[in-house]
Formats: sequence, C-alpha cells, structure tokens
Amino acid sequence: FNRSGFPTSKSEDYKHTDVSRVFDCDLGLNLRNVPVPVDPYEAFKCDVPNLNTNVYFLINDRFYTNGHHQGPLPKGVFVGSLQLFSETHPDIFER
Repeated sequence: FNRSGFPTSKSEDYKHTDVSRVFDCDLGLNLRNVPVPVDPYEAFKCDVPNLNTNVYFLINDRFYTNGHHQGPLPKGVFVGSLQLFSETHPDIFER
C-alpha cells in the first residue's frame, strides 16, 4: 500500500488484488473466556459536546458486558453477545 497508494478509477489492477494473505493469519480465540484486565470505559471516552451516545465494546472476540448503559434502547434494538441474544430471543435467533 505504501508503494502503490489507493487505487484510482484509472487503475483496473485493484479489482484483482489478492487479499487472502491479509486474512490468512491465526488471530486465535479466547476459548476459555479469560477476562481482559482493562476497563474500556476508562480507556475511551466520547467527549463530543452535546452528543448523546451509547458506547459498547468488543474486546478481542468478546462483547464487554460490564458496560455503563444509559437508559432503555429503542424498541427492536439489542446490544449484547450472540450467546445472550440466543438465550433471550430464541425465536428470533432461530430464524
């Protein structure tokens, strides 16, 4: 990328770029669900003035459940892991 930069409309070679090498590495899985010793709410704060936000985190491959959720979410909106969704909404999950 440093050598060629962003592809342009005049360059057709970008259509044939082999990106498989980028995704070929083993990133591992946290199968034992080892807790990550970090509080992302301390590490990241959204400080945009007058912006109401809900901040959620995925750390490695896990949804961070120790969140500081503010108020109810709009109807039909779910925030959480796939496991929690499958347990709390099995009828929707099966679709």
